[in-house]
Amino acid sequence: MFLFVNWCNENQGFLTFLLSAFTILLSIIAIIVSINTARLPYKKRVLLNIEYKYALLTNSDEMAPYQLRLSIINIGNSPIGIKSLALGFKKNGRMQKLTLIDGSNFESTILEISNKAIYDYPYDRIGNYLISQINDVNSYIKANTTLYITAYTFDGHLYKKKFNTVYDLIDTFR
Repeated sequence: MFLFVNWCNENQGFLTFLLSAFTILLSIIAIIVSINTARLPYKKRVLLNIEYKYALLTNSDEMAPYQLRLSIINIGNSPIGIKSLALGFKKNGRMQKLTLIDGSNFESTILEISNKAIYDYPYDRIGNYLISQINDVNSYIKANTTLYITAYTFDGHLYKKKFNTVYDLIDTFR
């Protein structure tokens, strides 16, 4: 113990350097924590979901899917303006919205915290559209094309979630 006390008395500059470095490190950690805490109330996050809606088949006891329900829930800490909610696919590395022939669209909305927006795709429209696109030689949509749920915000951010392939979606409704 006596040797350690003597060493400390002889090397005061080294110990001062260690204490200063430790103080600077703690200050940097405190700054990072306070910045992250200050950003927390403005964090924007969403949860994208897709469901199949079912109905009874006529003259049968079987249930069959007839509609895709896309939903987006604001799980962040501030309101989010949603410009569009749609199925999409990648074309040349960029996300493209799947627009139906009849031009039906999701109406833009402002999602408050914990609120939900829903858009229903009737299968007869989307299924016929996808089948026609698969059969079209010039189309970018093929049977193995991966579909995504996409949501564009007013500030230009894209949220996406991988969903299914075109073939699997069509096969679900058969």
